[in-house]
Order: sequence, then C-alpha cells, then structure tokens
Amino acid sequence: MLKEPKVSPQDKAGAHYNRGSAYIRLGDGPKALVDMNEALRLKPDFSRALQTRAGILIAQQKFDAAIKDLDKAILIDPKSSSAFNNRGMAYMGKKNPGKAIADLSKAIELDPKDPASYTTRGSAYMITGDKPKAMDDLSKAISMDAKQTVALYNRGALYAGGGDKVKAKADFEAVLAITPGHKEAKAQLAALAKTGG
Repeated sequence: MLKEPKVSPQDKAGAHYNRGSAYIRLGDGPKALVDMNEALRLKPDFSRALQTRAGILIAQQKFDAAIKDLDKAILIDPKSSSAFNNRGMAYMGKKNPGKAIADLSKAIELDPKDPASYTTRGSAYMITGDKPKAMDDLSKAISMDAKQTVALYNRGALYAGGGDKVKAKADFEAVLAITPGHKEAKAQLAALAKTGG
C-alpha cells in the first residue's frame, strides 16, 4: 500500500502510522520515528501521529521537540486527554513540575478514569513538596489500577518518609510482586529492614 501510486496521501499517512505503532510494540523506536515522520509529512495535522511521535521523543529525552508536537496536537484536538498527559510527562522530564501539574490536571478533567495521569501528577506533587496532594493522587491511581508500580513505589516512599514503615513495606512488596527486579524497591525494603521495619 505504501508504494501504490493511486493511494491517497491520507491513506499512506494512516499506513505509516499503523506500521510505526507496530514498531513501537516491537520496541523499535528508531523505525517507529521514521514512520511517524513520514505520516506527518503526508498529513501534518495528524493528531495521533503527533502524540505518538512525542511519546517516542519523550523516551529519547528530547522533551522540547515532544512539547512542540504536543502543543500542535492540542491545538488540533483540545479535548485530547492523552495529549495533555503526554505534555505533562514531557514537562516532568524538563523538571518543570508546575507546568506538568497544570497539564495533568487538564488531562484528569478530560478523562478522570486514567490512572496514569494521577500517577504522574502525584509524582509532580512529590517534587513540589505537596505530600498530601501527592498521596491523594497516588492512592487514587492505585485504586484504579493496582499494577501502577510508579504510584506504588512513590507512595511507599511517602509512607517511609512519614515514618509509616508497615504501609511503606506493603507498597514496596507490591512493586516487587509486579516487577521482581525493581532495584529501588529492593533497596527501600533493605533500608526499612535495617531500621526495624
């Protein structure tokens, strides 16, 4: 289909997007990026391709380029919770928790059932030192999806920092039940054991 002369640019853009998405599932970011670039060359206002390319760029720690794509995606589709969520993640990568919280709050407003937005916003609140809001968001994410390892780990860290060793231990053990090789959770449990937790 990609080499057929009679196929419209819109359809070719869709085919590149689909193949790029398959490359992402296979863990091949560079090939996925080539396809997303081509999809956007053929269809510059392709919001899903902009968001997907931004996700690849975030994984490559190219946060400014990701934000540029997400700014455009939001202009095209201002009700896209995933675009706001991804831009919030990019701002977290840039160590700008204030902008991240604003975007993640908008993502939650648009889709209050997405645990990933609560997890990331909770992490941003941790950075700003707002522990009660961080705890609320992380607990909300975990109540929606008990396999949110980032939320479990960060909530465990909050519990440990607040002296609640029992709850901290439970969260770190839950992380290890999901991801047995999680080095940070193992280290936290070892530290708790040394202090009698």
